[in-house]
Amino acid sequence: EDDRYLFLEALISTRQTFYISWQGRNQIDNSIRPVSGVVAELLDYIGRAFVRETGAPFNDLVTEHPLQPFSRKCYDKNTAYWSFAPQWLPAAAGQESQSYIVHPLPPPSAEHRQLDLQQLLQFWSHPVRYFLHTRLGMNMLDTADMLEDSEAFQFAPLQRYQILDRLVRVRLEEEDKERHFAQLQAEGFLPHGSFARTLYDALVEEAETIASRVEQLISGAGAAQEVRLTIGSFALSGWLHGLYDSGCIRFRSVKLKGKDLLRTWVEHLVYNALAEKPDCRSIFLAKDKKAEFSPVADPCQELQKLLDLYWQGLSMPLYFFPETSWVWFNFGKDMRNDYRAGQKWSGGFMGHGEGEELAYRLA
Repeated sequence: EDDRYLFLEALISTRQTFYISWQGRNQIDNSIRPVSGVVAELLDYIGRAFVRETGAPFNDLVTEHPLQPFSRKCYDKNTAYWSFAPQWLPAAAGQESQSYIVHPLPPPSAEHRQLDLQQLLQFWSHPVRYFLHTRLGMNMLDTADMLEDSEAFQFAPLQRYQILDRLVRVRLEEEDKERHFAQLQAEGFLPHGSFARTLYDALVEEAETIASRVEQLISGAGAAQEVRLTIGSFALSGWLHGLYDSGCIRFRSVKLKGKDLLRTWVEHLVYNALAEKPDCRSIFLAKDKKAEFSPVADPCQELQKLLDLYWQGLSMPLYFFPETSWVWFNFGKDMRNDYRAGQKWSGGFMGHGEGEELAYRLA
């Protein structure tokens, strides 16, 4: 109420112009920062109560200025952004903005043709990020790794998934849940007091449901098989885990995502290429769906295609976007698939879009 009173006092003291400014973008990742509540109320009231002489609403009262003083917008004869600082003019007068990577890099050394299975899986989970890390040595900062500036009384989405996934594995391996509870407390994952037990018990119940579904799919003891494959000029090595009599079983305690299908498809091809039995099937179980993969007639040929694209993606970013592509494919010929795929790429008030990731914005 004090803020509203002070804001109203400033408003009624206006003689000619009432000017309001605020920092609308985060200086680190350029994400939108919400405006003050009193300013939002004022804009909402003006939009509902006033119209121009032409009948058009006042929807252009807010001007978003460029974040940097050398932006081309400050020197393109637009009086809304006009700058009179000559020191920034050379930068603004340069060429049009273009992609971070303009020309392909020289091919990598031959040692990159000898790769571990996990490297191939990491590449297809995020080809652009893999390129930036492997060829340019750039590590993308994950905001989820930043320390919170306040004490949390509930789990963040990523933290909730990590704990739930661990609990499912604790349940499948029949480990002591109380010991795991104490371990999570020691690691600082759980809040203090009774909140910790309440949240933990709720996740244990959810993990029990997921583990029961996983147990219905697996038969026999889980095993691992060494991977040693020569496919064209590539040598693929590593270990393939989670092999049962019923096939290669994968699960995650989240809704089905495009990168999960890709990783399972790559592992399924490797599973078929090892070919210790004729009927090699793979299953990926998510919270909402189950995906099954049938035997592949020529898995090495399919792996060759993926490896060739991997090699291409080491010289230039491979513009393949797993989550947006999955949404596009999932809705088929639905007239709304353009909107849904665009929403998945651009994001909105319900969450961040795939295109907002730092790796995609850079490359």
